[in-house]
Amino acid sequence: MNEHTSQTDRTHNILLAIISVSTAGALIESITQGWEFWVPPLIICGLIACWALHVTHYGKSEFRETNYLIFSMLVSFYHGVHETSFFDVAVVTALLMCTMTLLRRKAFLLLPLLEFYALLAIQTVWAVISGNTVFDALVISRIVLHVVAVSAIYKVLCEVIKSSRRAYEELEKWSEERKSDRTQMEDFLVNISHELRTPVNVINGMSLMILKKEDREDVVSIRDAGVRLSRQLEDIQDYSEI
Repeated sequence: MNEHTSQTDRTHNILLAIISVSTAGALIESITQGWEFWVPPLIICGLIACWALHVTHYGKSEFRETNYLIFSMLVSFYHGVHETSFFDVAVVTALLMCTMTLLRRKAFLLLPLLEFYALLAIQTVWAVISGNTVFDALVISRIVLHVVAVSAIYKVLCEVIKSSRRAYEELEKWSEERKSDRTQMEDFLVNISHELRTPVNVINGMSLMILKKEDREDVVSIRDAGVRLSRQLEDIQDYSEI
């Protein structure tokens, strides 16, 4: 498992943990409020399927992330279409967008934002039709505040993703440059060791031939220096191969 895969798994662990806690909260509210009884089992099965995709690493990471988003949006929609969730939609959407920011994909922020607008419109229409909500100045101001707040959160999170991507690209570029420099240095060491080996061998051979004819201290020094240099070249080659 490489470093990128390990980082992706850690991100998915955090993502699914938040989704699991949020889903548990939605299930508890569904049971206490007496919502549709047949939906919680489906939500539980969907959550188990998400964890199964994560544990088995089924498909590509983009495929798994798309499934996590779809499941989260379905749970958010189920929670948001009920009348008692009129003013909870903004909170749930903000939580969903903050969670999806971990995946650094702007589309995963835009879709929950559009779902928020749709749910808020549905809730407003139902409230007008049913007449259970009085649209006084306070209610209207709360609706406007929620729209502005969620839209502002979306813009801020988009900037966070943009900055994160830029930092990640710079890190990748620096890593590639460092890898290229290391490769060039290794090539340089290999080439220079090969280029020096021939003249050093010539010097060693000539010094040995001279010493066979006459014993001279200066030639002995040349021979010893050549031997030391040959060993150092061999060490450089061994280091490059390792």
